[in-house]
Amino acid sequence: MVQELLAHLGVSISTTSINKAVANLLKESRSGIRREGQKFGAMYAYDNLDIDLKQLVPTAENTQNTLVHLTTGTMIPLGHQITTGDLDCSDFLWKKHQNNLDAQPKDLPCITFKQLLELHPETIPPDGLHHRK
Repeated sequence: MVQELLAHLGVSISTTSINKAVANLLKESRSGIRREGQKFGAMYAYDNLDIDLKQLVPTAENTQNTLVHLTTGTMIPLGHQITTGDLDCSDFLWKKHQNNLDAQPKDLPCITFKQLLELHPETIPPDGLHHRK
């Protein structure tokens, strides 16, 4: 595919040169990802991906499973002003999370839906229409 792109651009180089260029870009990318990961300045998102690689013409000899399971990962750099100190709240939040089996009942928040609605009370404008209408 890289060769086709270069051919359309009118550039002709050898396959070896293309492979070296791609390897060099991969090396630089891997180094940058490692640097960002070591600074703890990134989030990680994972997703499961299933691909069914069916053949155009199925035959009796090729009845193997064509489903391939992959896990993709994305590294998302945090903003420039976020520090590791900003992330220190995660332990505090986990201690109060309802899915934490080690959480003490007294630490779990007990907030009703009505209390959530009252967090930011809405002032009704003179025409009587508020955002819910």
